[in-house]
Formats: sequence, structure tokens, C-alpha cells
Amino acid sequence: MPLRSAWHLPLPSPANLVRVAELGVALAADGTVLAFDQDGEVHWSARTGGARALAVSDGVVVTLGGGVGGRFTLTGRGLHDGTIQWATSVPARRMTRLFAGDGIIHGTLARSGRFVLESYQATDGATLGALPLDRRRAMVALDGRRVWTRDADGLTEHDRAHGTSRQVSLADGPMTEAGPWLVTSVGDTVLAVRDGAVLWRTRLSERDLTEVGLADGLDDDGEADLWDAEPGRPTIAGDHVYVADLSGRLHCLALTDGTLRWTALSRHYPSAAAPARVATAKGVVVWPGSDEVLYLVAENDGAILDSAELPFPFEGAVETWGPVALLPCADGVRAYRVD
Repeated sequence: MPLRSAWHLPLPSPANLVRVAELGVALAADGTVLAFDQDGEVHWSARTGGARALAVSDGVVVTLGGGVGGRFTLTGRGLHDGTIQWATSVPARRMTRLFAGDGIIHGTLARSGRFVLESYQATDGATLGALPLDRRRAMVALDGRRVWTRDADGLTEHDRAHGTSRQVSLADGPMTEAGPWLVTSVGDTVLAVRDGAVLWRTRLSERDLTEVGLADGLDDDGEADLWDAEPGRPTIAGDHVYVADLSGRLHCLALTDGTLRWTALSRHYPSAAAPARVATAKGVVVWPGSDEVLYLVAENDGAILDSAELPFPFEGAVETWGPVALLPCADGVRAYRVD
């Protein structure tokens, strides 16, 4: 299965990227939002006046902007033509992230001294209610049934269907959800939370990069070059968890018990400041290594099937979309064929 560059869509530092069934949508750092197809052809583009977050649900592109005078603005545009369908003002001291659900948009905000998750109908922006949050960061399940909040003091799992919450003693770290599962990393350890309890913890070992450094022309100081794992945000696909670490490795773990299935190794010395988030597509994992190389890795055994040089370190999240993998880079969206 070959891996090759397909097209490049220039943009000033995309801040967010969402892949949907019909079109891809990107939000640039200057507030420009645009929709494009799998060939990189732009279908529409709009200036939003400083939008900082993006979500897509039920054929509507929702952007978050404003923040002046204690009010933010949510704007809904048609996915296929970019026409504004609705706009609603949200009173809040701070509003940060948007999560897309099944016809619903969830936003995290601070209001009246409390953190709140507020929900909106994607088709018209109507407010559907709010859930008080006890911590500063949140992750919302796709179906909206569970919400996880996180800070340095711990994690809380909110079961919205039953109106209950459970607290877990856990340090802060990146989170990924899949139904009832939340997978995260703390230090050099990947762990899974379900029903308010940590079900497994898997510690990732150090990597000795001495030989890799020598092969890349680094000076030999006579000491072992040991790197801690520093795993990034996990990706959950089926019964497996895939997580890259900063030392230049990709790990595959079993979702049910955390068993380490395999580990793939990058070829060069790391240059990235943070590990990227990988994506899966048709039996392969698309992995931007921390060494400025994009790898195509077999899901079943971790074998590296192909690779392509990246123009600079990539530290974001890959989105796979049919035959292409999308990377929101500093100079725009870069697409690579993975079929």
C-alpha cells in the first residue's frame, strides 16, 4: 500500500480540522473557515471575524467567535454552501471548546464563577440545557451520554443519562473517548477509565536513542541517550488503542485490558516538541513520527509499510477521510494518499 503526497491547501496555520462524510472543513488561525473535497478543491470560504473553535453536526458548520463584553457568538453555516443559517449570542466570561454530537453542539464555558457544558441544537442554535462542571477541562462522548472533566486534582465521569457522577484520583493528561471508555495518558503510562474506575494501566518503557542519534550524525558523548516515553493523545479504533510517544514510537494496546500488542519505531532522531495523534484507515495506522516522517503502519502487527518525508515536525492530529489522510500544518492542509 503506497503512501504519497496528494495535494496541499495553503492556509495561515489551521487551528482545527474536521472531516465529515461529504466535505472536509478547516478553520485557520485568522478565523477563515472553508470547506473542501477529497481532491483539495475549495467549495466555499468565509471570514468569521476571529473564530477560534469549530464543530460540524447535522450538515451545519458551527464556529465560535467573539468574547467581547462577556458575550460569545455561535454561528451556524450550511456545510455545502457556507450560508449563515443562524447566529446566537452566548453570555460567558470564557468559552473554549466545541464538541459535535448527533445533531447537537456542546460548548464548554465559564459563567457566574462556574464551569458549564452548554448544549445547542445544530440546526438552529437553540439552547438545550447546561450541565455544571467541577473541573476546568472536558471531553464529551459522541452520543452526549457521558462527560469527563479533568484538572490537576483528578477526573470526574458524569453519566448524563442517570444524573450521576464519579470521581477518579488521576493527574492531568490528554483524553480520548469511545462510548463508555476514556483512554488517557499520565506521565509514561497509558490508562483506561470506565464507569468511574481505572480498569488498566500500562507503563511504556524508555527508548534508547543512542544508535539512532549516531546514525543521524549526532556526536557520541559516551553515554546512553535514554528518552522517557511521553505518550500523546490516544486514538481508539475498534478493540485497540494507538498512541505515539515523543521518543519516536507508536504503540498498539488492547482496549479491554491494556495489553501491549506491538510497538513500531521511527527511523530518525526526534525533532518534534510533542507527539502527534494518529488515525486509522482500512487496516493501517497513519502515524506522523516525531522525526518529520509520515509512516503507514499495519494495524495487525506494526510493520511499517511505507513512509514519506514531512516538510517540518508535525504535532497535531491526523484525520483520515476515504483514500486520503489530512494533516493540518503550519502552512495549510496537506493531504496524503493512503490507498
